[in-house]
Amino acid sequence: MLAQIGVFLAVLACVSAQATAPEWGQCGGIGWTGPTACPPGWTCVYANPYHSQCLQVATTSSTPMPPTTTSTKPPTTSVKPSTTTSIKPSTSTKSSTSTSTKPSSSTTTSIKPSTTTTTTTTPPPPPATSSPVTAPEWGQCGGIGWTGPTTCPPGWFCTYLNAYHSQCLVPATTTTEPTTTSDPPTPTATAGPLGATLLPGNFWVYSDEAPNFQWYLQSSVSGAASPAVVGDSTTAAQFQLVNGQVVQQLGAGNVLYLNVDTSGVASGATYIPTFFAATPNPNGTFGFQGNGLTWTSAGISRPFLGAFLACETPGYPAIYINLGAYGYNTPLGCSDETLNSYYGATADSVSWNR
Repeated sequence: MLAQIGVFLAVLACVSAQATAPEWGQCGGIGWTGPTACPPGWTCVYANPYHSQCLQVATTSSTPMPPTTTSTKPPTTSVKPSTTTSIKPSTSTKSSTSTSTKPSSSTTTSIKPSTTTTTTTTPPPPPATSSPVTAPEWGQCGGIGWTGPTTCPPGWFCTYLNAYHSQCLVPATTTTEPTTTSDPPTPTATAGPLGATLLPGNFWVYSDEAPNFQWYLQSSVSGAASPAVVGDSTTAAQFQLVNGQVVQQLGAGNVLYLNVDTSGVASGATYIPTFFAATPNPNGTFGFQGNGLTWTSAGISRPFLGAFLACETPGYPAIYINLGAYGYNTPLGCSDETLNSYYGATADSVSWNR
């Protein structure tokens, strides 16, 4: 008998010690050897043959309905005929208890049954609306296989970039004249923010692989906070590398920083977007190996530190950090890319033809 009890306790301890995947963490897929159980309230949801993820169960409104039909009228008029304290709705609970303990004064038995039934149906507080998890600014919000948040912060919109990636973008606030062409949103200026001639201390950054050979790094909206793209040399931006930051020079002391959105790493993303912002990049460090641009981040292992992706968008190709092997399992709509510094007086004139 004692042996049977010991076996039962051992099984019970084994079950209770089963590891659970973290919230939003991977919980299944071909080759997955980690935990397959999710925290309470989270469900292991199939995303694709190689990835299942712990997602929060959608909460349905389960607030109990009031037991009587008078709940549709929170401040019931049946209490008003009862004099004195029943006039104040905010103290309806107090008046119900006080009148029930004082069977005197003018509140006769005809009021007591209606009061006791209606005051117990004091309107419940409005149900707490569960605010959906939102993707960060410039973060991923959709795409084939994406299982993370699909809602963007207020004022930001989930914008389709390609079949595998949609991104939270904010509409441009500039009051430029509306264009009638469907061409890529290339700025009308004939040069980047600092002009066509490289200023002292600056460098260009260009892509070095087909089909984007010798296209130049820049903001999708010239000189403004927006996704990082490679495009025509006539709109090329000029940069400096300062303390691990790729800093776009705008003139008059104004700058933009090349940022990396790492929010998709926890959910198994194999490539993550980059964008220019007015604030320094908090995720990882940029550098150079020779003239090749690299990106490193603690806790993120990359086979090739200089691996980037140029992915098709409605405008110029957007630049992503490739977390996987260079030239292997390249996402549909993207091409493997390296980015290099260039110190020529002018950006090479290579026309943007798609």
